[in-house]
Amino acid sequence: MKAKQSAEPKYEFIQPRDGIHNIYANHVNAMWTAHDVRITFGELVKLTESVSKSPRVFTVEDRVAVTMAWTEAKLMNNMLPEILASFESKNGEIKLPVVP
Repeated sequence: MKAKQSAEPKYEFIQPRDGIHNIYANHVNAMWTAHDVRITFGELVKLTESVSKSPRVFTVEDRVAVTMAWTEAKLMNNMLPEILASFESKNGEIKLPVVP
């Protein structure tokens, strides 16, 4: 008698030889096509205050861009609310800052 195979696939994750690159980001931007979405993560590295009629300038250094298929973006969209809810249940609501 054959044993039934489990319906859920097993995933094996392989670390790159150089390791996973950790990137800090406090700025996110996105663009898309009919086929995929590209999310660019950057870090605010300089803030120039406004002078007379010149506006305030935020200088963001792009750190990494991730391009993914729309199906992966949809899966990420489903995953993020669960992650945020889990964090907030333990640490309280995350309040979005007001930029002065």
